[in-house]
Amino acid sequence: MATLSVGGIGSGLDVNGILEQIVEAERVPTENRLNVKEATLQAELSAFGSVKGAVSTFQSSLGKLKYASLFNSSDVSVSNPDILSASTSSIAKEGTYSVEVKSLAQSHTLASIAFDELDDVIGSGTMTFNFGTTVYDPGTDFQTADDTYTSFTQNPERSSESIVIDNTNNTISGIRDAINDADIGVTASIVDDGSGYRLLISSEDQGLDNSLQITVDEGGIPADNIDTTGLSVLAFNSNATNVEQTQTAQDAEITVNGLTVFRESNTVTGAIPGITLNLKDADIGNPVQLTISNNNVQEAQSNITNFVTAFNELTTVFNGLTEFSGDDGQNGILLGDTTTRNILQQIRRELGGFINNGGDFNSLSSIGITTSRDGSLALDSDALNAALNEDFDSLIEGRQLNLF
Repeated sequence: MATLSVGGIGSGLDVNGILEQIVEAERVPTENRLNVKEATLQAELSAFGSVKGAVSTFQSSLGKLKYASLFNSSDVSVSNPDILSASTSSIAKEGTYSVEVKSLAQSHTLASIAFDELDDVIGSGTMTFNFGTTVYDPGTDFQTADDTYTSFTQNPERSSESIVIDNTNNTISGIRDAINDADIGVTASIVDDGSGYRLLISSEDQGLDNSLQITVDEGGIPADNIDTTGLSVLAFNSNATNVEQTQTAQDAEITVNGLTVFRESNTVTGAIPGITLNLKDADIGNPVQLTISNNNVQEAQSNITNFVTAFNELTTVFNGLTEFSGDDGQNGILLGDTTTRNILQQIRRELGGFINNGGDFNSLSSIGITTSRDGSLALDSDALNAALNEDFDSLIEGRQLNLF
């Protein structure tokens, strides 16, 4: 800055220095106020972060009480896990069962005659697949015509499906791809069994009602659709059994305490309420012992105890941030903040309510959870355990009605 000089009275004074001191004297208080304001805002921002974290932790504890599948718990054990495994849901009840796996569910599989090459042409036309129950005796060798096709009953829940075979896909590999690409509940693969390439056609779904009936329309006279030349070499119906049945369609068969149960799948639900059985192998004459033990009372007590602990931690955080220590003390950074105060008040209001569940345990205080003078919750573990053992269903209803 250029030096300012004034002649006469006052000549030689350091005017620039004087001005700088005046500006500095004005700047410092303002800067200090801004610094204090910034520090306060930073502290409040950090405090709201603590509020968010405390609320999130409390919400996590409530998650264990929100769904019946988490509120309840049961264990299931099996004596031979190589035969079956089992899992439970919230409605499973204590008990012991004897489960014998007599047969596994199977999908229907048919195999063509052997072909020399993957690009051997089979024929053209339309293949139609029906799904249902087939009564069929394959005899000793499908090529000797000693088999017996008795009947086919359409599955009313499944419709017929057709695919067109033309000169773009009429080879053994082309037909395989056409079946798979159609996505109609049928899969196809090719296996070299040593005599040549054989096309395997299988129903995607297991079970007696999902066996395959295959009819062919080659566009000529009816006899062309059942002979052993062209596309009819893949026919399997009451008029033509030109493929070999390598695996019959079959339901799973089990007994539960002597009662016979059939299912289309090897995943059996509903036979024992709340239990899903996953069948792995048949073992006739050797039942598997299945034991269900409920530990829902212990699980519920643990989850409720964690809820009380989480609420008290939430209260500690909120009290520290909103504390009033008097004129000579250091107040909480969020003292007087309505948002923080309303959050805690609303939570306490919900926890202090009653629900109409028809039982004696219709509030937190009735199951041993009371409010202390400092706003925290106190838990009487003996009273809670007694309530859970006496009327567990009422507490389940309390959970559903937002008691927790």
